Amino acid sequence: MDTSALFAPFARTDRQALAARFQFLETELNAVLLEQGQDADGLYILLCGEVQSGSGQLQPGDVFGETSLLTDRPAPFTVRCTTRCWVLKLDRTTFREVIMTHPQVLAHVAEVASRRPVTGRPDGQLPLV
Repeated sequence: MDTSALFAPFARTDRQALAARFQFLETELNAVLLEQGQDADGLYILLCGEVQSGSGQLQPGDVFGETSLLTDRPAPFTVRCTTRCWVLKLDRTTFREVIMTHPQVLAHVAEVASRRPVTGRPDGQLPLV
């Protein structure tokens, strides 16, 4: 909660309530969290470890999976753990619920998605649903 900008707009108690909706995952080396061409199953936040995606190395506190969730299209990149990692996952259904009740979350993930390179679009725009 202290490293991810996703939680920054919220008071401490609201951060805790939002964080409680996430599932904690401990991954193994080379675990694939998102597969290019497949729908993302949730929004992820990297807590610790090293994760590589087609858009580069992700840092603790970074979110991923947002592009597929926002566009309702397959993930543009594979995301693989290059070390053991700890991540938080907000499943697809809960993500939809959260963005309806917490517009700050939607604003943050839309901003993150707009900065990522998007494949398959000559204009580079993110086609939001």
